[in-house]
Amino acid sequence: MMSTRSSIQSVHLKRIKHYVHLHLENPALTPAMVAAACHISVRYLHKLFVELPYSFSEWVK
Repeated sequence: MMSTRSSIQSVHLKRIKHYVHLHLENPALTPAMVAAACHISVRYLHKLFVELPYSFSEWVK
């Protein structure tokens, strides 16, 4: 069960990172925009970054 969960989280993170890289030049880029484009909630987006050494906002900067 944990590996399936990790795989799902990994897929979501890849999708988030891909979207941000494509739209990084947009000064209006927000967590809400990224979450909506990736079909997840803003809360879940931030939760995906909890186990990483940086937050979503830190990573984007």
